[in-house]
Amino acid sequence: MSPWVYVGIHPYHRTIAVQRLKASNTSLKGLLETVAFVFDVTEEQLLSTSRKHRIVLARHAFCKVARNLSYNYSQIAGFLSKNHATIINSVKQADALVETYNVFSEPFHKLEDVIIEANIKEESKKLREKHERILLQPG
Repeated sequence: MSPWVYVGIHPYHRTIAVQRLKASNTSLKGLLETVAFVFDVTEEQLLSTSRKHRIVLARHAFCKVARNLSYNYSQIAGFLSKNHATIINSVKQADALVETYNVFSEPFHKLEDVIIEANIKEESKKLREKHERILLQPG
């Protein structure tokens, strides 16, 4: 894959992020680790009540991506120890920020690329395993 797709994330660091996400099987904990890595904050900061700008942006990204991965608002809220209305607002904020704020949109798109790459690799692995099982079946 072209290195220009991931401008800003060194290939080594992209690999680490993908491996972390794959290892978690896209659980909320794994997603939290990946968001923290891409946005350069700690997991503790994401789970905190801090209102520092870069931490809030990372939290918005986490909520948006978790929602895109079909987690419901209550699940995300429970994980972050927030009210579900806070999560709804966070997702709306992320939608607006993606369109208008490069400081948010660039790492957010990198995060989406990492998730897509992890999902593709996971699906590819499942298909290979299925193919091997079919070949091993007596015919």
